[in-house]
Amino acid sequence: MGSVLIVDVPASEAARAIVAPVVLETELNACPFDAHKLSCIATAVIEEYCGRVFGVQGYTEYLAGTGDQELRLEISPITEVVSVDGDDVPDYVLDSRRGILFAPDDVWARRYRYYDYVNCMPMAGSGAARDFVVNYLAGYTTMPADLVNVAVEIARTAMNENALDRSMKAAALGDYNYTRDWSGALYKGGLVSGHEATLDKYKVMAVC
Repeated sequence: MGSVLIVDVPASEAARAIVAPVVLETELNACPFDAHKLSCIATAVIEEYCGRVFGVQGYTEYLAGTGDQELRLEISPITEVVSVDGDDVPDYVLDSRRGILFAPDDVWARRYRYYDYVNCMPMAGSGAARDFVVNYLAGYTTMPADLVNVAVEIARTAMNENALDRSMKAAALGDYNYTRDWSGALYKGGLVSGHEATLDKYKVMAVC
């Protein structure tokens, strides 16, 4: 059973966009309105494929002790560890890129076999332990160039396939009724095909 991850501080739309609309205005000669919608489409497709948001967000993650020197968080890169709570929290060094808290002289001890997430306390029952609670900020302040390139190509394909619904007055990443309506058609249209090798590097790996 993996960690429990809660988003405390969602990224703004601007921070969440993998490719900025102004870039698409230049690259695709799109008008500002269309560029905004294309940015939302490309970002949503990549987020859905990778299972994560790429802009900086605030997270609370409940994790079981590992019994070794590494405690791996689900989202990286980590920009800041706000707090780590639990019994016997060891001194650690942050590996931001890999999302690991490394304890050079100790281990992240596994103590509680069961945990009550509602009341935040150990309990009798079934499930994995949750020995540590980590509050942190993670995501990209500057999007990786390879992700931006994929987003531009997704936007280009969407534009070439006349995927823009011109009856819509706005597009927002927070409104997944729009992005989900498009996702099936976008995948079938090959917007991810050929880019899997790039996107697979950024897929979220479950933390156990």
